[in-house]
Amino acid sequence: VQSVAYALVHRGGASRPAARWRATAITAAVSLGKESFDRSQGRPFSVRDLAWDAGGAGAATAAIMYASRK
Repeated sequence: VQSVAYALVHRGGASRPAARWRATAITAAVSLGKESFDRSQGRPFSVRDLAWDAGGAGAATAAIMYASRK
């Protein structure tokens, strides 16, 4: 989610730093939405899943920053 969101936001005209922040917000919203959906389906809200999502978002952000450095 992070990489796709970054690409779309940056391509839409946002600066690299702004695109990173917006992509992070989008990723967080998707992660929270998924956990809320799980809860509405009778499955538990998983803090562990959120932690893994945050780790993945952090790794994607690091890769984006490395790839876009100039």
